[in-house]
Amino acid sequence: MNSYQKALIEEHSNLVVRTQNLHDYIYSDASNGDNRVEFANKCIQLSSMKKYEEALRARMENAGITFENGNYFERVASITPVVAVATATEQQGDGEGATATEQQGDGE
Repeated sequence: MNSYQKALIEEHSNLVVRTQNLHDYIYSDASNGDNRVEFANKCIQLSSMKKYEEALRARMENAGITFENGNYFERVASITPVVAVATATEQQGDGEGATATEQQGDGE
């Protein structure tokens, strides 16, 4: 893992904790003492923090890091399907490699 990936994880993990703390505060009885303007500003801040978390998550994905259920995972490899392509020689062989059109004739 390179330093950029580590920095993204550090920033994201701190943001997740701060976002959860603000969310918990807003939806608790403790926020009842806030005046309306202060409460509204905290709600705006929470919304912005969630958007920022989405942006960081996208940047992590681009850097090969995923975040699921509180865990970070690094993509180290991908499996790509191998598609076998028959050569012209194989198709002219015993008919096993022939296409359906070749086996049926040309329809005349």
